[in-house]
Amino acid sequence: MGSCAGEEFAAIAGISILSSYLFLFISFYLATYSAKSKKHSKKEDHVRKGLRRMSQAPLPDPTDLLHKAIQSNAGSPDAKSTGYNSLGRATKSRKV
Repeated sequence: MGSCAGEEFAAIAGISILSSYLFLFISFYLATYSAKSKKHSKKEDHVRKGLRRMSQAPLPDPTDLLHKAIQSNAGSPDAKSTGYNSLGRATKSRKV
């Protein structure tokens, strides 16, 4: 065998780990890029279209949401419990 500095157990462990990585990569490749996975069911197409619409939807402006929340709580008796003053700034810590 020569004068190898490593142990036989370390070589076997390394080969088994690298073999498992190769097996996982091959299974990932076949699941992702095979011709079989190109065919989608109608349900999958519906889900993909919904996700595409959600990703293109405009995001709400956080300041508008804050002002709407303050206005809706302004007439309530527990308006001070929201923790915001009339300018929309926090009056107490959220850790409290």
